[in-house]
Amino acid sequence: MPTRKMTIQEREIMRYRRRLTRTVGLYLAMFAWKAGLDGVVLMLYDVREFFGIYNTGSRMDQIKEDIARWFKYQRVYYLDKSPTQVHYLFLSSSNLEPYLPPGRSLSQSKMPKRSVVQKVLAAMDQNAPKLKLFSSLVEMPKQSDIIADLALFTAGVKAPKLKMVP
Repeated sequence: MPTRKMTIQEREIMRYRRRLTRTVGLYLAMFAWKAGLDGVVLMLYDVREFFGIYNTGSRMDQIKEDIARWFKYQRVYYLDKSPTQVHYLFLSSSNLEPYLPPGRSLSQSKMPKRSVVQKVLAAMDQNAPKLKLFSSLVEMPKQSDIIADLALFTAGVKAPKLKMVP
């Protein structure tokens, strides 16, 4: 069966998404570096806000590929009720696998979502990569702020500053 050619609109949307993903990846890498971390953990809300998507499963492979230059090691945990909906996304520049629980889900019956991640991070060996839950450390930036900050930082006009959560 012949492959359908992408329309110009579809191609431009794909290019926009890749630029956005790479911009967010660079921002997260800068955040991790500035905070003295090896990586970050994003929750479903963070993934939706950063990448502007509701159905995370449809683009997760592309997102992982696009941010691999900054976060070589990635681990996705899914919602119990949805095999494709991302619940947590662990991103690190160091190998995570030996330190994370096995399986596709981290769901704990009635435990708050942040508590689940904090429990996993607290249980990690002291030799494990240093990770923090992104949303517990910094306010969610707007896309325009990310782009402006990265432009000023790369031009050497401004040092990276993060708006930390009080």
